[in-house]
Amino acid sequence: MVEAANSTSRRPKLVEARTVVAGNALAEAVVRRAEALLAGDQRALLATADAFGAAATSPRERRCSPVAPIPPAA
Repeated sequence: MVEAANSTSRRPKLVEARTVVAGNALAEAVVRRAEALLAGDQRALLATADAFGAAATSPRERRCSPVAPIPPAA
């Protein structure tokens, strides 16, 4: 498998990426997804969906959004 052969060289880049994106919930979710894909970890990959959802509702995301968020239905 080509990915497995290259995975060793990509891990240090992901470690560096984690440091670079620290504090940015959306970027952290992207890095976690990349790590899960690299490891072939389906559970971790599925868990990134929650991370993306949480990132989209973080206070920073709401402040940066050009449109006010729609309140959840009652």
